[in-house]
Amino acid sequence: MTRHASDGPASRLDLPAIESTVRARWVELAVPGRSMTSVAGAPEWTCWSEPPTAAGLPGVHDVPAQALRDTYLRLKRMQGYAPRGGSGVGCHGMSIEVAVERELGLPGPVEIETYGQARFNARCREFALRHSAAFSDLSTSLGCWQGEPPHATMDPGYVESVWWSLCRLYEAGLLEQDERITPYCPRCRTPLSAQDLGHPGSRRPAANTGVIVRFRLATLPDGANPRLRGADLLAWTTRPWTLAGNAAIAVHPHQSYALARRSGHDDGVIVAEARLAPMLGEDWHVATEVSGADLAGATYLPVLNLTGDTRPLPVIAGYFVGTHAGTGVMPLAPAYSDADLDAARLHGIGAPDPLGPDGRFAAEVPVIGGAFFADADQILIAALTDAGALLPPVRPADGEHACWRCGTPLLQRTTSAWYLRTSAGWPADDADWMISRTRYWGTPLPFWQCTDGHVTCAESLAQLSELAGADLTGIDPHRPQIDEVLITCPRCAGQASRVPHVLDARYDATWLPFAEQRLPEAAGSFVDNTPHNGLIIGSAGRAGGWPAAVRQIGTMVNGRSPACRVLLVDAVTDASGRAMSRGLGNVAEPLPLIERYGADVIRWFCVARQAERGMLLSEAALADIADRVFARYWLAASMLLELIGTSEDSQNARPPDADLTLMTELQTLIADVTAGFDALKPAWSAARIAEFIDVLVSGCLPAAEAERTSPEHAAAAGTMRVCLTALTRLMAPIAPFITDEVWSRLRDRGALPGQPDSVHLASWPRRTAAPADETDADDLESS
Repeated sequence: MTRHASDGPASRLDLPAIESTVRARWVELAVPGRSMTSVAGAPEWTCWSEPPTAAGLPGVHDVPAQALRDTYLRLKRMQGYAPRGGSGVGCHGMSIEVAVERELGLPGPVEIETYGQARFNARCREFALRHSAAFSDLSTSLGCWQGEPPHATMDPGYVESVWWSLCRLYEAGLLEQDERITPYCPRCRTPLSAQDLGHPGSRRPAANTGVIVRFRLATLPDGANPRLRGADLLAWTTRPWTLAGNAAIAVHPHQSYALARRSGHDDGVIVAEARLAPMLGEDWHVATEVSGADLAGATYLPVLNLTGDTRPLPVIAGYFVGTHAGTGVMPLAPAYSDADLDAARLHGIGAPDPLGPDGRFAAEVPVIGGAFFADADQILIAALTDAGALLPPVRPADGEHACWRCGTPLLQRTTSAWYLRTSAGWPADDADWMISRTRYWGTPLPFWQCTDGHVTCAESLAQLSELAGADLTGIDPHRPQIDEVLITCPRCAGQASRVPHVLDARYDATWLPFAEQRLPEAAGSFVDNTPHNGLIIGSAGRAGGWPAAVRQIGTMVNGRSPACRVLLVDAVTDASGRAMSRGLGNVAEPLPLIERYGADVIRWFCVARQAERGMLLSEAALADIADRVFARYWLAASMLLELIGTSEDSQNARPPDADLTLMTELQTLIADVTAGFDALKPAWSAARIAEFIDVLVSGCLPAAEAERTSPEHAAAAGTMRVCLTALTRLMAPIAPFITDEVWSRLRDRGALPGQPDSVHLASWPRRTAAPADETDADDLESS
């Protein structure tokens, strides 16, 4: 007889002990492998989940995607499909770099260069390997059957597959290098993508920096109202430090502007007429009105000589100037704003940028030379006040963004980067994806550029070998080794070197569903092998929208989006309602919870709480699941095993009329649970199962108290056997351990004749079409 965990009352249910026994039995009977071979040749069904990043030990927030993926893979095997789709772990990226910097005590890129790129990247590789193993251990602890080992994004084969996709995008004109305004982290010294700004840890309160600055008009355009002479343009800015990069002032051409004066004062100021009272109060009166077009062509004097140039700067007109807030007068800093840069390019104006790569102003900048940009506001406010160039009061500004990896304030600045033109390839997007980083540990961009600007793309190490005239198929395709490879430009025969960028690790993760195709060798069958029937599981709250990105990349690379449905996983939250993340430092470790409550409880929590807005993790929630679901289910199984042991003919006895209601409810349960999974509402399926467990336990009690030799007793045992067998199969995808233990015990008692030795080798129960009063127990048993 098969060994089982210790028998005992349901109140003393030891789920971790049961799971240890079941796990050993899976190995002994080779259940995972047999489950896969049992569906060989069946219709294919794919399932991919968003890969976690090996930037630290796994947290509970990493469990839901894994649990749901394994749940659906088990479900589809039982339904007769052949599931395909491995798992993956993100092993590249700044999160890993920042973690290694902290381990080594390196403040930033300057110190990394001193330490050595090769040594640093070797430590990043070791760090990623160490934590990838922890994620693999977590999957095993959760009972996930991974099949093949997880795909590591740092493996050479994975890197080459990504290279192949980037070459396709470049050849299609969907990937280009450009100078644009991007978020920039001065500590990490790299531009970031817009997706980084959506991370929960990227937003923080800002200091009170909204100010109105006086800019004295120097000259007026021909035909201008002479009363404007000597007036000050009042410009509103929430970032005073950008005045060091001020190149022009913009006004709206069709808005009315007021030359305003205050009683008892001779000075005149110019603001949008609609903003006079909201910004300056009721003490000001309008002396004259002009249009924005009348002001265009004037010049003004820069304040505090911050730009180092005493020449007057131009006033220009632009429709981008808003008059619903501020003063309707905008100081332009083209190096730090998209709209400002566009206007500067249109008018032939330069884009001065006195900030160094570390976010500090050059030493020669007046007043704020050497200051960090985020600290410069208060210095400037004091200096502007002393110079009489500030109109009080200083007003609150909106919050600001910080690098969610290191906490440093971000600035928007002009940088040269590589952009995936998602706005062209995916019309629903209104912004392109900045996919390059000026960092070290990531997939190197496969582009080599000569001094004439010709770009050559290498889709594989084999092709790179041909371009370089040497066998490079065995080298590590990472920095700094790959940077040492020089090629001959195919267009001009000049020497070309690799562009010094690595890839956004999010792109690595996005390529996961396609990387297993062994590209570029299998390029010919890439379109046919694109996932076409299955599921993509990703985070609903995490920045970047992984499922959407998978569809974008699939469509842009080969014109065909993976025809898969999407299941978004709600974030696991802490007691204060914040989504758990390493950046916020509020991560709960999953292994201690698994050791205490069992993997089945954790998996049930992840599935059953999907209907809620955020999954609040608490010991009370896990204890409730253990008692309300699993202890009750175990009680029903224990009662049935007792009934079978005292009934002479429990398998063949027909249920009395009193039990026909229970059988009808079972039919409804099968339909509801199946429909819930099919509709991607697994929480509904879990809720229906929990309800039926209570119904089943209540129905067992009268039978258990009936006369042992009575027909009612035997019939009740037969009804219970049918219900519990179907229930166990319905629960199996969510709770693989306890259901397999119950299944094994039922087989040992002879209650499952002809059934396989694991519930995970059994088929999914089907609802029968027979009326409730004609339902045969064997209909459900054999379906």
